[in-house]
Amino acid sequence: MLTTTQKLYKAYGIIFKSDLPLPELLEIDAVEKSIVPEVIVKVEDLTKQWKEWSSPTEEPVVGKNFIMFNRRNIAIFLIQNGTQIAISPYPGSDLTKIKLFLLSTCMAGLLLQRKILPLHGSAVAIEGKVYAIVGKSGAGKSTLAKAFSDMGYPLLSDDIIGVTLDEDNTPTVLPSFPFQRLWQETLNEFGLETEPFEPIYNGKLIKNDSVIERTKFGIPINNYFNSTLPLGGIFELSKFDSESIVEEPIHNLNKVRTLYYHTFRRSFIPDSGLMDWHFSTTTKVANEVNMFQLKRPQNGFTANKLAQLIIKTIKKENPHD
Repeated sequence: MLTTTQKLYKAYGIIFKSDLPLPELLEIDAVEKSIVPEVIVKVEDLTKQWKEWSSPTEEPVVGKNFIMFNRRNIAIFLIQNGTQIAISPYPGSDLTKIKLFLLSTCMAGLLLQRKILPLHGSAVAIEGKVYAIVGKSGAGKSTLAKAFSDMGYPLLSDDIIGVTLDEDNTPTVLPSFPFQRLWQETLNEFGLETEPFEPIYNGKLIKNDSVIERTKFGIPINNYFNSTLPLGGIFELSKFDSESIVEEPIHNLNKVRTLYYHTFRRSFIPDSGLMDWHFSTTTKVANEVNMFQLKRPQNGFTANKLAQLIIKTIKKENPHD
């Protein structure tokens, strides 16, 4: 049985009222509790609805105003109208696992419904602008973000970057919440002990034909920037077979393709009726910011070198800032 409690939180500029405790998010002060919540996170039984809506393959069910998906032995989730997230936990399910999907897939679906572009990556504030680090899972985005944080550059988000356009079509990044997910080997590289942090995910890595057990930990972001900032640029991080780092600019339509590819849960877009909005938004973002591809070696710890290269590129692109 999950313990429920109703509290107010803030993430991506949105006020949430949640049945579940979400300490990863910023809790609204008691003085501010007269604020009306914009999104309700509630626990309710969705079993019957899932049976009626789902197909034998149990793929997510997506419509113009709803997204529903099932994670066996964890919970059934329903995101509606950009204003509600309903969660139906399985008996004995763990809150930590529920929050993995609530703060990732559910949050991405909610942002899409509210027409906020969810990019898969980390966002760091440098000289009054935000620079997004996007890439596939395992590319090293969070590790690079941690390196920036340790260098004194505050983070606005990790995992999902919320991007909006202001009235002048200037891309702006919304702060998410001060929480990161880092693998144990990443913590080791930064000289951090795992004991103070909560393990949130156990996975496996196949390396040199061997299966390696891995644990991901949730850690607070101490160097966190809790205000919107303009998007200054985007760096796509990837791994390849080389001993050196390679940086290349991304041009023209390849910028739009890159933004589409790194939109978190982009499979929700077509059936949500958001293809036109997404293309229009990513085109405007691509027209406003410079984008680069960063290829790093498959092996070795390169986060600090990558951070230094990004700072050098930013200074080169903005010599008068």
